Amino acid sequence: MIRSRRNVLAGATSTAVVAAAGSMPLPSRAQQSETPPDLLVHNAKVTTLQSSQPEAQAFATRGEKIVAVGGDTEIMRLRGHSTRLIDAGGRRVIPGLNDNHMQLVRGALLYNLELR
Repeated sequence: MIRSRRNVLAGATSTAVVAAAGSMPLPSRAQQSETPPDLLVHNAKVTTLQSSQPEAQAFATRGEKIVAVGGDTEIMRLRGHSTRLIDAGGRRVIPGLNDNHMQLVRGALLYNLELR
């Protein structure tokens, strides 16, 4: 797969669930099902928000859930035939919630100050 900003951002948006589940322990290999993940992001600096493992090199997602976080070698073993692969090129992947909206009254009043 070609490394592009769009591909890296697509993989990064998958990490949004990590922010919501920040206090939950990372899934272990025993908790994962036999179905291969839909997406693997590797060669990254993944911020996990977990005190036990604050940074990882790769993660795997299935649907809208992160199913594994760890080192490149460990996560690449999970790759299936139809798994999308994104090479982050050593870039930082940070979990977050992306929100794009505007409060109509406030937006209209402060357009020149906040939205430009």
